[in-house]
Amino acid sequence: MNCKNKGISSVIGSAIILITFLTVIGTTFLTFYVYSKENIDILKNYIQNERTRMEVLLTLNIINIENRSITAILKNIGSRTIFLKPNWNDIIVYYKANDIWSSYLANYSYNVRVINSNILFQDNHNYINPGEEAILNIQLPDYAPDIPINATVIVVFVSHYGISAIGEGMKS
Repeated sequence: MNCKNKGISSVIGSAIILITFLTVIGTTFLTFYVYSKENIDILKNYIQNERTRMEVLLTLNIINIENRSITAILKNIGSRTIFLKPNWNDIIVYYKANDIWSSYLANYSYNVRVINSNILFQDNHNYINPGEEAILNIQLPDYAPDIPINATVIVVFVSHYGISAIGEGMKS
């Protein structure tokens, strides 16, 4: 009889250990999920507050539209420097040609000056400080069709901060 009782107590003991082990694992995963969800929410709020703190404010005005090029003025009216480096900023041109709205990632060159002045900085001035503006010479890619007359053109400058400036014009 002693042998039978020993076998049943081993099964009961093993079941208790298994239930305890599963409870500990379940509690650990639940705790990890709750804390990671809270941390993601905290990170999202931090990023939003950081963007607000940086106070990056840009305006973009289109001043001329040709068949395959656009001239625009990008003004930095915020409090942070905008760097004009390749692959840091993008310009997207959006317009309707041949009854199809299309967007194109465009190349650009620039000259920087103090806002509303005629004195340009040297060529190595590859950033826009607060109170400065860049005259953007935007070139459409070779495969993009010409911009038709009376077409509405939308230009979006996306900065490395993730802040955008949008300008709209019409080719005459």
